[in-house]
Amino acid sequence: MKLTELKVGERGIVRSVESPLGGKLRALGLCEGETVEMLAVSPLKGMYLVGAGGIRIALRREAAECVLL
Repeated sequence: MKLTELKVGERGIVRSVESPLGGKLRALGLCEGETVEMLAVSPLKGMYLVGAGGIRIALRREAAECVLL
């Protein structure tokens, strides 16, 4: 399941980050084993706001689709 498939309020556990941006996403707190929560989705589903490790992270769709739960 991709991060983009979570509905607002749902949680998941990061299984892998498959992207050239993987290192940057991990540095932001999207590490394997981390619990993430979908906080908000933009009306056109181009941006996602997720919570992970006590912080909020805004991601573009392209980056969010690389995070597998």
